[in-house]
Parts: sequence; structure tokens; C-alpha cells
Amino acid sequence: MEEILINILNNMEKRIIFADNKAIIRYLNKAAKEHLLKKGLRDLEGKSLLEFHKDETNKKILSALEDLKMNNNLEKVMINTTTIYAVRDEDKNLIGIYEMY
Repeated sequence: MEEILINILNNMEKRIIFADNKAIIRYLNKAAKEHLLKKGLRDLEGKSLLEFHKDETNKKILSALEDLKMNNNLEKVMINTTTIYAVRDEDKNLIGIYEMY
């Protein structure tokens, strides 16, 4: 089943980036990798989202993560013009976030 889900994500036209609840990038779909490669960014898995943004955006990312951790009913937050979505386990604990653009 995991392979099927990966193939679905990789065949989407939208770019998807998933980071864990500590802002470490764990997954990028094919569209995201190709887009970021054009910007000279590669091998991003395992790196922090905070390495690629300005200080003001980093503060917003950390604040969004904290808000999502503290409020189990919160499912998305806006950072600038980007919507960040929560990924939760069965107990509604935050396991990460994703951005789709």
C-alpha cells in the first residue's frame, strides 16, 4: 500500500513537501523535487525547513508548529500566502506538516 501511495503522490502535478513536527523535511514528491532542483536545491530530505527561509518566515513556521501541536482541532494555518496542513496520528497528535502548491 505504501508504494501505491508514493506513486499517487509522485504523479500529482502539485508540489508536496512533508516535514516532521520538528520541521525536518521527510518527503518531497517528484514535482517538488523537480521544481526545487531548478532553483539549485537538491537532497533536501533530512534538512530543516528553517535552512531555506528568512528569519521572519522561520518564526512563523515555528509558531505554526507550536499552534498545531497545542491545538488538536487545528488542521491548517496560513504562513504568508501558503497554507500549512497538519498531519496527525490516530490520537490527534501532530506528527508533521505538509505544504501543497
